[in-house]
Amino acid sequence: METAATEEEENDEDSSKDQGKDDVSLMSLVEGFQKNQSLRIVRIGNCPLSQDATSDLVYGLTFLPNLEELFASNTKCGSKAVRVIADILENEQCKLRVLNLSGLRSGAIDILPLATSLTKNKSLAELKIGNNTIADHGLDSLAQALEHNVSLRKLHIKRINYDEGFRALFSK
Repeated sequence: METAATEEEENDEDSSKDQGKDDVSLMSLVEGFQKNQSLRIVRIGNCPLSQDATSDLVYGLTFLPNLEELFASNTKCGSKAVRVIADILENEQCKLRVLNLSGLRSGAIDILPLATSLTKNKSLAELKIGNNTIADHGLDSLAQALEHNVSLRKLHIKRINYDEGFRALFSK
């Protein structure tokens, strides 16, 4: 008995093949990060990668010792990737000065790890987290972190979806 594949099934197969190629290309890029000592600015904004692929790409950034600017706006940079970025910021050798996480397309973002890392970081001068939905406890933590951070000079929080926690930023 013969069965004919529907157009949708064929598209799913093609998409899986493309995803496999993308994964190999992404791993090659991460390997390139491991060998690079001079890259200072990375812009992955508007990348159509999945949340897992974006996390893998962000993990690759941990190998860039001279990274000064990371633009990851309008990506699917989820909580896992935010934790990796927080780890980068906590590293005493961190040189990251500008971090743009505006408009992340992965639902509500838990910025608690990021806020915690800001209490220890001494390099980040500009943080953009606008156009996101952020949990109240994350905003409370951010407010507390700002009391201890010595390097942050610019904080962009335009169009954050919030509840009561946002007021904590201004009540301290």
